[in-house]
Amino acid sequence: MQKINFDKKIIAFSLLIAVIVIEILILLPWSIKRVIGLNKKIALIGQQIKSTENDWPRLNEYSKVNQELKNQIENSRSKLILSQEASESLSFISTASKEFGVEIKSFLPGELINYLAESEENLFYLPISIEAKAKFHNLALFLEYLQTSQYFFDIKELKVSSDYPYNSIEIVVCAIAEK
Repeated sequence: MQKINFDKKIIAFSLLIAVIVIEILILLPWSIKRVIGLNKKIALIGQQIKSTENDWPRLNEYSKVNQELKNQIENSRSKLILSQEASESLSFISTASKEFGVEIKSFLPGELINYLAESEENLFYLPISIEAKAKFHNLALFLEYLQTSQYFFDIKELKVSSDYPYNSIEIVVCAIAEK
């Protein structure tokens, strides 16, 4: 059997070439991707730092605005009629009509209608058809009172026909109810 002569210089050179090829084909792209990823993270952190530096002095202001918004949401929620309170809201309308000189002839609550079909909230319109008789000024005060009352009422339809000195009125008032 013949001895294979290995030249140490050629072997060293071949190993060096193999290491360089591996580095160029595998390690270099991996390192470049890592550097690009780190640069993106650095840029994002830099933006967050600038944003924090700008927002930090106004932190108390943001807290106040946040609290005001929470209070507004709570106030709006308190105007919703719970399903068990529907009769109380009808009684409220009836009592208010007497206070404002609006004589109710017919008072007919309708079926609940889905208010926001896409919402997770269980909000519904409770339409209330009212036929009444009143002076126009009294009617305007009555409707304003309903819209600024403790409940959320929305006037959907209003038909007024003159019957001097009173007006015949057909109203569809919608309360927003929560189940």
